[in-house]
Amino acid sequence: MPMGHRFPFSSRKPVETDRHQSARPLRIAMICAHSNPLGPLGRRDTGGMSVYIREMSRALASLGHMVDLFVGEPLDGSSFQKTDDSAEALYRHLGPNVHWVSVPCPTTAPQDPGEQIKTATAFRRALLTASRYSVVRTKASAFPAEPHGPCRAWAEAKERPFDIVFSHYWLSGLAGLTTAKTLDVPHVMMFHTLARSKAEALGRPVDGSCRLCAEHWLASQSHGLLAPTNAEKESLVTQYGVSPYRIAVVPCGVDGNLFRPKDRDSARRDLGLPLDEVVYLFVGRLDPIKGLDRLLEAFARLPRSVPARLLVVGGDASEKKSLETLHDIVKDRGISQRVNFSGRVEQARLPEFYAAADALMIASHYESFCLVALEALASGRPVVGPPVGVLPEVLSEPKAGVLLRDNSPEELLRGLTAIARDRRETSRYSGAVCRQIAQRYSWHRVAQDLARTLADLVNSKGISAALRRDIANGSRLCSRCGSASGRS
Repeated sequence: MPMGHRFPFSSRKPVETDRHQSARPLRIAMICAHSNPLGPLGRRDTGGMSVYIREMSRALASLGHMVDLFVGEPLDGSSFQKTDDSAEALYRHLGPNVHWVSVPCPTTAPQDPGEQIKTATAFRRALLTASRYSVVRTKASAFPAEPHGPCRAWAEAKERPFDIVFSHYWLSGLAGLTTAKTLDVPHVMMFHTLARSKAEALGRPVDGSCRLCAEHWLASQSHGLLAPTNAEKESLVTQYGVSPYRIAVVPCGVDGNLFRPKDRDSARRDLGLPLDEVVYLFVGRLDPIKGLDRLLEAFARLPRSVPARLLVVGGDASEKKSLETLHDIVKDRGISQRVNFSGRVEQARLPEFYAAADALMIASHYESFCLVALEALASGRPVVGPPVGVLPEVLSEPKAGVLLRDNSPEELLRGLTAIARDRRETSRYSGAVCRQIAQRYSWHRVAQDLARTLADLVNSKGISAALRRDIANGSRLCSRCGSASGRS
């Protein structure tokens, strides 16, 4: 696939971001109001966006760019999402060019729309305070506290301006856009999920008017937007009225060192799984948008003559109601002995589950990108799923898996059957091909594309302002909010 579609209006040459680069490194303020980048994955507010921010920060830093990572921390000073927030631990996790700035504020994406706006407002105020403070502290409490460790040198630097503000998710965008305008630097927005796309996929509204209005406002007022796929770019154009000239397509990435082919039988022994079964894997939150209920319906229709098992990885305490519903489906369909709910699994253990599986099953109604598909391919395992996120691009090669027409139980059953048939007959799927596709999405490569894209935006700030146009009802935040969900 073509990588790194840069902003078309740029007249500047792209920044060289390889090891021989001589261009001035960028100073990037990356905004993350919730979904802690170092938090335990698989919870409601920690998922693909957390992985993206963490890994992209590291990759940009490895190219010589400076990333100032502003992250919301609980107001009480507790570290509810990461176990070790010392400066030394942050340095170890993120590297020398990534600087963590803890911003005390409400950190979750609450269900109540009024609380959502309060969260964004509190973060915006804290971010502006941090941006103006001559000595910015790097741990969560009051800003004047004395920093220590590898971050000390950065904390002592005064009035170091940013080249660009890069916000993730609409809550962060409300803070990031205001900050960027105050500092007179460009603002680039990455939504990660779009409220209109979710509603269209599910056939019903999922989020309240406050989020939808905020997304329209951010789409119309940001200097540039980043989309991880061409499909999301098209959604921004058709659903949000954004000029295609203000949207750049830069995909997400995958860690090919962590996710790599391993022996299937050894992995199954370690997980206590039979060696002779066809093992299907589902990885994701238990949110209805992921379509796990449809996958269970399809799996229940798989002939009992096929020795098969479905592993479900994901879910935490906040998804208790969803888990109970799914367990009821499993019980009613008589497949309790063939479905394993493994709960939330740390990312370091995920490669073992991919290795044990014959294929990864995607059943989502909607995906902004679908990182787990890249993880499976990097592990040498085929992927089966509907045309959501990046799947139409990575599954254009038949040896990499099965691209379904939709996520109906009938189509999912077709995918399940194809994998079972492949297990019995000569294999049509190639682990080597899967791996080759995943290598196109290494974090190093996509970070190079992103750096060039951000440089284009920095160098084209004046032109982008001329291209920007307001969207009806999107130029100001709404005052009336209906019911809303803060989930991504």
